[in-house]
Amino acid sequence: MSVKKQMLACVSILLVGSFLLPATGLAQEETWQRAYQAYSGGNFSEAERLFLEVVEEYPEWGWAHLMLGITMQQRGKSTEALDHLQLAKDTVAEDQERFMVHNAIANVQLLQENYDSAINEANEAAQYAQNDDNRATVAKTKGQAYYWKEDWQAAVREFQRAATSRTGDANVYAMLGRAQYELNDKEAALDSLTRAAQMDRRNKLALYFAGLIHLEDRDYAEAVRVAELAIQADPQDTNIRSMLGRSYLGSQRFADAIQAFEVVLSSNPNDGSARYNLGQAYQFSEDWGRAIENYQAAVGQLPAGSAASAACLYDLGFTYEKVGRYEDALAAFNDSAAIEGSSRVAEAIARVEERIRRAKEKKDGGI
Repeated sequence: MSVKKQMLACVSILLVGSFLLPATGLAQEETWQRAYQAYSGGNFSEAERLFLEVVEEYPEWGWAHLMLGITMQQRGKSTEALDHLQLAKDTVAEDQERFMVHNAIANVQLLQENYDSAINEANEAAQYAQNDDNRATVAKTKGQAYYWKEDWQAAVREFQRAATSRTGDANVYAMLGRAQYELNDKEAALDSLTRAAQMDRRNKLALYFAGLIHLEDRDYAEAVRVAELAIQADPQDTNIRSMLGRSYLGSQRFADAIQAFEVVLSSNPNDGSARYNLGQAYQFSEDWGRAIENYQAAVGQLPAGSAASAACLYDLGFTYEKVGRYEDALAAFNDSAAIEGSSRVAEAIARVEERIRRAKEKKDGGI
């Protein structure tokens, strides 16, 4: 299940679990009870089967269609879920039921990446919201839609509204923190992300962006601490592993950095950034040969003409210079200057040209 689906599934479970089971007085009372228990226990396959039995006998009962639709949503059957939720919308009568139906539809629309439709449905749900918790639920749903649209200002606004009631919801604070980070409000972002991580020590979204902020602020010790927590939450996440490697680089733990980047490259050998960072780890370890090898590979993997490519070419030139390959160093420095000229590159070119000139004079003059 993707991160997005995990977040949305959590929303629906909490939403349904927060309401009491209605008294049915129907012949299918026992089946309904078993279905609801299966749903509450996370056995969505069994819940779906049992809710279908109820719906087949009572096709006009909106609440049953609502529960079946939400259950199908949990199983990834978004089209079938929408069909039943639409039937529920047409048949439920109570405001609380209408609120639940519209918000459930909004969550399915989120899964289908129909973000504007999700916002519209959430706005419909808001009309039937009866308390602060309902309003916070709508705000979280809208916040997620804006989040995935990368409308960071709107996402912050909605998540802040959601946080007023959902004070213990780690995902609200994690997504709020990421949105604040994207708006370059790092102080507020770090506060939100830290709160999320305190609520859920395995919330990798919160840990990743908190670590990233510490890394960008060059607080390498704290970046390492947070990144190590994040990798415990998901050892297979190469983005977290790369951040951990960069944090090790900043902390001058070069052997650890090498190991981290090697793990990333074992999963994605064409990751130019990881390859370049691995080259830096070897350079700082003064293993010039391996540094050159990785810089050469990274040049072909990083976007041509990018700042990262220019930096890699400069470092390649530097390592060539260290091992006395001055002609190669000059070519690399010139390629770097062609992308992004700087006084540092100009000084390197002048320095290597002087080395080449002296070497030529020495050769021409004999011993």
